[in-house]
Amino acid sequence: MPNRKPEYWAHSPKPNDGIPPHLLRVHLLSVAERAREFGSYFKIPGIATLLFTAGILHDLGKYKLEFQRGRLGHDPESGTGYWPKKRGVDHSSLGALTVYRPREDNPEGSMLDALARAIAGHHAGLVDAAAFRGRLEAARNEPDWRSPILDAVADFPDLTEHANALSEVALQLSGTSFDVLTRMLLSCLVDADRIDTEAHLDSARNAVRSRKVQTLEVLDRRLTARMAGLMNDSTQLNRIRREMYEQVVARAALEPGFFRLTMPTGGGKTLASLSFALKHARRHGLRRVIYGIPYTSIIDQTARVFREFLNDDGEENILEHHSAIEPKNSSSEELQLWTSLLSENWDTPLVVTTTVQIFESLFANKTGRLRKIHNITGSVIVLDEVQTLPTTLLGPILDLLNELVERYHVSVVLCTATQPTFEAIEGFTSTGVAESRDLLPNAPEYFDALQRVDYAIDISAPTPWTAIAEQMLLNPSVLTIVNLRRHARELYDIVRAEDPQALHLSTYMYPVHRKEVLAHISQRLNNGDSCRVVSTQMIECGVDVDFPKVFRAIGPLDALVQAAGRCNREGLLVDESGSFRRGQVWVFRPEGRTTPTGDYMVKTAAAEELLMGTNELGDPGVFEKYYRRVFNDVDTQNLDLQSARSKQQFATVADKFKFVDSDTVPVVVTARHVNGQRTQLMEPLDLLNLIEAADAEPGPWIWRRLQNYCVGVFRNDLARHAPRLRRVVVKGSEDAELYEWTGVYDEHVGLIEEGDPGRYWA
Repeated sequence: MPNRKPEYWAHSPKPNDGIPPHLLRVHLLSVAERAREFGSYFKIPGIATLLFTAGILHDLGKYKLEFQRGRLGHDPESGTGYWPKKRGVDHSSLGALTVYRPREDNPEGSMLDALARAIAGHHAGLVDAAAFRGRLEAARNEPDWRSPILDAVADFPDLTEHANALSEVALQLSGTSFDVLTRMLLSCLVDADRIDTEAHLDSARNAVRSRKVQTLEVLDRRLTARMAGLMNDSTQLNRIRREMYEQVVARAALEPGFFRLTMPTGGGKTLASLSFALKHARRHGLRRVIYGIPYTSIIDQTARVFREFLNDDGEENILEHHSAIEPKNSSSEELQLWTSLLSENWDTPLVVTTTVQIFESLFANKTGRLRKIHNITGSVIVLDEVQTLPTTLLGPILDLLNELVERYHVSVVLCTATQPTFEAIEGFTSTGVAESRDLLPNAPEYFDALQRVDYAIDISAPTPWTAIAEQMLLNPSVLTIVNLRRHARELYDIVRAEDPQALHLSTYMYPVHRKEVLAHISQRLNNGDSCRVVSTQMIECGVDVDFPKVFRAIGPLDALVQAAGRCNREGLLVDESGSFRRGQVWVFRPEGRTTPTGDYMVKTAAAEELLMGTNELGDPGVFEKYYRRVFNDVDTQNLDLQSARSKQQFATVADKFKFVDSDTVPVVVTARHVNGQRTQLMEPLDLLNLIEAADAEPGPWIWRRLQNYCVGVFRNDLARHAPRLRRVVVKGSEDAELYEWTGVYDEHVGLIEEGDPGRYWA
């Protein structure tokens, strides 16, 4: 009887489901072809060869008998065997070892080193340089480590030919360019690997991933047609909006690169930037638009507007991906699954997400987050409210954006009413951002034409909360924005004592609760009812509300202007004769500590200095002095982080790159108190039960849904709150910090820290 040819598996069969074993050579070749395709927008010589070889070599370690027998319970030689399965068999290092060379032969920074890192990290993620070298050294010290390679060549004769093709790849990338390339290689490899595995083991799930959505061409046509209808209104405001919109979209033919869109609040910036992005992508052969928004509190509103303009009945063409995502059609399990699957890799023409999600993914080291970033290539990235980018991270962010534009076929649109003066950052002139082209070159004229508020600046001395409350009570509809949650609570207490219908908003309320209050505010304003609101900054950036008066505690200059965008937003205020009148924005200094510490405090100090000499906040030119002062006082370059990137310290970079400085811990709210009566919230309770009953770490869909009921509590407050917290144990991730709030959560103000919650129920 002839000898049986060994059969190596990539994945075990599922006999009960009729799924055969996944042959290893078939898997390697399929992953290689997918990975090569994923790199089609990379502008790097030899990238196709590099990615194809990554796919061929990534699972080379699965040719180890230890893996086949111990991990898969399969003997490739006899075709039988029921060895006990065990975890922890390293199958990623061998492929990396075959292409990696010691430093003296192949200096770190070469594309081959990037390839080795991607292969080694395609399950566990990218590690720092010393840990990577130590891992490969351990693999090289394994006895007979070359035998699996010989078995691989016997099973897959073309393997050597594919590996030899790497000799064509000679490009050297240094510093942060190497950092980006390594992450991109890993992204392509991980996505190709997981999609191929899914296609073999779960074809139904894979089919949902491939559900049809409309093309960029169709979305562009729809938006253009619906904008034409919207702008038929002949009011002066809409006439100006139409002029600005037409100027912006007329520049879609400009060559890819960096663009600035500086447009006054309420000018239609969101739809104008989206229309530009769609047309620019079509004109230059780009494949998707990624719309980045700073806060989850406004992303839902923006995605809803996009759906109104871009979806026809029964369609869903927009992937909305952020931590507080809720299924938009609970009757459609397929749509929920599609949203979950596409959130993994963003393979759809239009993605609406947060700037946190974009950049923390691009600087990540774990495969779950890195998987999507190759689909950022060949895209238009719109960064809405760009002034909200963390000042201390601007150096790494601008450097990364420059790399995406130069090597990965990306265009970037920087949108805001308060455009940062990036020119003030040291080294800025050497970046492509310095060559940004204005989509609205005559913006100052429109700022003047759309000035819908007058500012009253009163910051020479503190104003007591009682005086602020008195002013609020003199106006039936007024919004006051403060800097601290504690301030919002103090002022709301005073106002509500006289107006029980007053409303409160802060991040001490979980996201679903905040959405309910925002909907209530909109309803009251639309009906012309009394609407007195006290809020933290969460309402001021992009939230579509329109008050005749806005009071704002002194804060960053850009925040003051954004707050003014909630005042007379539609220009509908008139005087007794029916003539247009401006809304009123009063900037005051609160009592006590006025702002959070850090970046926010530096920006507030710069604003105070400027406001002592002017109240012309409607002039965009005032921001040049402001940002120069801010960028001079803050470490915008972040040389420590940039150095870590240049030294291939991937885990260190991921740890240091945090959008939010404050160290908070998620606390899940499972009950609300209405007039003192406790009412259970069933969804978060059910989700916590699933987490605690699970044998392994829960899937990402559970975390996304749970975020809708989470409040961030500062870590240094945990001890004080201990009597009101229950630690939730997350199996498979025992170090994860998650708590259930067992104290009082009031329907008006959210999480109650004080010892006298009864005062809210009087």
